[in-house]
Amino acid sequence: RRARVAAAGSAVPVPRQVSVKPSAVPRTSRKCTYAMWGPRARITAGMAVSIEGWGGTPLRAAVRRVEPSAFTRISALGIEEQRVNVLIDFTSPREHWEKLGHGYQVEARVVLWQADDVVTAPLTALFRDGDAWALFVKENGRATLRRVVVAHRNSIHAEIIEGLAAGEDI
Repeated sequence: RRARVAAAGSAVPVPRQVSVKPSAVPRTSRKCTYAMWGPRARITAGMAVSIEGWGGTPLRAAVRRVEPSAFTRISALGIEEQRVNVLIDFTSPREHWEKLGHGYQVEARVVLWQADDVVTAPLTALFRDGDAWALFVKENGRATLRRVVVAHRNSIHAEIIEGLAAGEDI
């Protein structure tokens, strides 16, 4: 199974609306403003980005630069948010993104990690058992508590690196 962890706005990554603005090189790149919390600090140059929810097909891009200083904005709910600008370069063909305009609100996902052939479990199946993660595994028709080691996770699944084999029922 292929797994991806995509940052998008919270400690458990989910899509985040961002505002797209023209950069100094408007023909190839755009500047996105992101809320700076959760996995934001892990975003670095070269990471893959998927731009969705703008009215067209999802666009591919890559992080060119994360600006070094943040700024504060007040959200529509009156909450102060620390934000940072992230410059991205589109890798999709120009004809796919040329209609994306200034100020568009889009869903941007930055891929923080991905791998093939990983064992995953739904986050809803995991719980804390003391200092460890655990889940219930079906063994001989009964639910048996099993401690596991969790590595990467997103808002839906967690990578299990110890304690669960591929194909086991949880």
